[in-house]
Amino acid sequence: MANEMRFEGSIQVSATNFSETIAPGAIQLDLSEKNLRSNVLAAPTDAQGTPIAGAGDSANGGIFFFRNLSASGNVEVGRREGNPAVFKPFLLLKPGEYSLGRLAADLPETGGASILAVKGSTANVEVQFTIFDGT
Repeated sequence: MANEMRFEGSIQVSATNFSETIAPGAIQLDLSEKNLRSNVLAAPTDAQGTPIAGAGDSANGGIFFFRNLSASGNVEVGRREGNPAVFKPFLLLKPGEYSLGRLAADLPETGGASILAVKGSTANVEVQFTIFDGT
């Protein structure tokens, strides 16, 4: 079990006359590349967002984890592209929310675009992130 990651989860929904449970089972990943970037940073409110330092390229994509540590502001995760750079979000985290998923093989950076950047909806919003390289 060296250099491996395992995560599992389930979704339970109940609303009026609707109920559903999804339990897809565990996913186990090889972390043989052993590269890890992890930090907590203040998410700026500027129009460009701020690139996540050290979120370099991984030939195998890797796994991301983001968590909004704020009690009141939203955090967006996205990419910066163009000249001048324009922030284009693909993920919204409301206060206390988190997200975990796999990056495509050419992410987090491709063609000079900074893929993983963050932006807050209000001042004093912090985001925790971890990016694991792995297959």
